[in-house]
Amino acid sequence: MPVQSGPLIRNLEQKTSRLFRAITENVRWRNRVSKGVGVRLEIAKTYAERIAKRYLSNGAPALREQKGVRDQYESRWAGLDIRINHGHKKTLEFQGAVFEIAADLFLNWFYVVALAEVIETTKAKRLLEVGSGNGFNLVCLALLFPEISFTGIELTNAGVERANRLRADSVFRRTAIGRLSGFIDRRVSDSTEPINVEFVRGDAGAMSFPSYSFDLVFTVLALEQMNRIKDRVLAEIARVTRGQSVHIEPFLDFNREWFKRLHLGNKDYFRSEISYLRQFSLEPAFSWAGFPDKLHFSSGIVMAEKMNVPAVRV
Repeated sequence: MPVQSGPLIRNLEQKTSRLFRAITENVRWRNRVSKGVGVRLEIAKTYAERIAKRYLSNGAPALREQKGVRDQYESRWAGLDIRINHGHKKTLEFQGAVFEIAADLFLNWFYVVALAEVIETTKAKRLLEVGSGNGFNLVCLALLFPEISFTGIELTNAGVERANRLRADSVFRRTAIGRLSGFIDRRVSDSTEPINVEFVRGDAGAMSFPSYSFDLVFTVLALEQMNRIKDRVLAEIARVTRGQSVHIEPFLDFNREWFKRLHLGNKDYFRSEISYLRQFSLEPAFSWAGFPDKLHFSSGIVMAEKMNVPAVRV
């Protein structure tokens, strides 16, 4: 059944605003102004600093080859304890204001709430995350939906190990339940209850799952790192889903400004139009870009319906 995008987008807007208010007690506002020239000047200033630091001094743009991405994230997931606030400052924009916050994984909470809203809407029962990283998204979602089967495929050994540790981490589970319980219209499982999530190591461009294995397949800033293999990955996503695919990614539709496209190109990030999904029999059903976001590029959520699905699972 096609998704009714109007109610879904309204819920995303309302819950994103509520969540922002709930978790920004420690925000230091840099520029609380209305939408318009003030924010644009702040963004231009910040981006000029980034150009000087990253591009003029560092030479040629990065080439995001799969081996380099794997090595980078093996190191990252091995060293990052997500229960600790490492104090990494982020400069973000939301609803016409630019602010600075020292909070790790700040944006991830918004992505989880959005994904939960999509799951409630689609009634999917078997879900796959491609590029599941340290397991944050899936552990949170499995706590919210204990009746659903979740699987994550991750390129790195360190990511799978970290995700399995997070799944068993009672402190994190209590934190996640406390943060998310007010943003979903259902009972949230107790932090001690078992959750139905499995993490496997594998290549997103050559997955071992049978065709039509999942009701919904999603990515969260994973395609961002896969620009050079995006065709293989999207073909595999289309193969293993029988319902929808959902992507929180920096599609070009969300990055119309020249400096954002320059950044995506110089970082060799994913940068395709939403319509590109049609090449893989994935028909875009809705898109929305209302998250708090980085100044130098923007990500939004896109849902696509799988076309030409056989009546009988093969």
